[in-house]
Amino acid sequence: MSPLKQREVLEAFAEACETNDFARISQVWSHYSYDLEGAREVFVVDETKHDEPLLPTDVSFKGKCFLTSLLKSRQLGSIQNPSSPRRFNYCWYALADTNFVSYCNAAYSGKSLGPLADAFYAAGDYLMTKRGNLRALCFLVENFDRRFLTQVKESMKAFAAFKFADPEAFRRNRVIHPTVPEKRLEEMATSVLAVLETPDFKTIYGPMKQYHLLSCIALTRIAAIDFSSRKGKPAKQKFLKLLEYFDKEVTMLPQIELLVAWRYYELKSQEPFFNTIQRNAGDLLGSIRSMAWDLAHWRNALMLATATGHLGINANVPIPYFLTFDQAFAGLLRHLQLKGVIFLGSGTRYIAIPDNQNLQSFSDVVEEAEHLLTPAAVTDRQKRRPADHALASHFELLARAAQEELVAIINGSGPS
Repeated sequence: MSPLKQREVLEAFAEACETNDFARISQVWSHYSYDLEGAREVFVVDETKHDEPLLPTDVSFKGKCFLTSLLKSRQLGSIQNPSSPRRFNYCWYALADTNFVSYCNAAYSGKSLGPLADAFYAAGDYLMTKRGNLRALCFLVENFDRRFLTQVKESMKAFAAFKFADPEAFRRNRVIHPTVPEKRLEEMATSVLAVLETPDFKTIYGPMKQYHLLSCIALTRIAAIDFSSRKGKPAKQKFLKLLEYFDKEVTMLPQIELLVAWRYYELKSQEPFFNTIQRNAGDLLGSIRSMAWDLAHWRNALMLATATGHLGINANVPIPYFLTFDQAFAGLLRHLQLKGVIFLGSGTRYIAIPDNQNLQSFSDVVEEAEHLLTPAAVTDRQKRRPADHALASHFELLARAAQEELVAIINGSGPS
């Protein structure tokens, strides 16, 4: 599907999903049935009969920890191509942020969590009967290069202890008292870390690392363009400059990163997630790397969901959630919550359908750069793009160059 056709499909479904009407969405699906051959879709509807009670609703724990879905609601409808008879049964998993895993380690070691204790134990109590759905993937991916350190293994051991903790002891005494022997926890941690050395894990780690580099490039260039622009320069002009950069240098136009970029230029002061992108920030590049992991994990969650969304007829479709102590990221997650996801054929290709209100202003500004969406422009980017095995190195070079330029701009010696 060409970018122009994909944009047409995206906008049509976003408008239909805004109605939350099953019949209207089905009509759009029928209209594009040829383009969506072999595809399946999950979308949010406003009909209680489509409520999925086995999926949790979004939850705030003491205002400091948040369980947030990638979808706007658990009232879900589904459509699939008639040639694909697969049933839609739903399940869910939650990606715990690195903070939660670290707090497990602190709690298991008997250390105080200070002002975060109430939120941690409230979240843990809520998850006690759902611990099988909790994943430490964010921690493992972020710490892949540190996987041989004792601290990483101890954190995974503590996370295992939480997943096998005595619920009553956790609730009443606020202690992680595992119901399995210490030796078993040690074996679990060793086993999890051993998985990181397998070809299967490294196969998924490669794209995850690339997503992080891509987000680093996007956030760094977002800041560089903003800081080097004259005061009062329209948000649209800043965004179009970023779009041209992605076309020329990155050789791709990633939807999520560009949506976030437009959010920054249009509503920076209203989005706490961007608060640390300041000229006088103490460690701006460090903040950007951390923020880039947040965006990468959003993509990673959807990648995993779409990869498993094409399994056998009796397999469940997983709905991803995040468990995070980062209030600013939780706010951005709510903004990015989707009205639907279209699984395109096999593999991990998908169309993420954002809220139509968020998409509309984004689409309006992208219209100014339609020359970058033509088949000829797509073919040109594909020809210039490095081969898959060289893409990570290409992104690393771009990220380094973007960081150097940003530092130069802050120091007053960069381009304007």
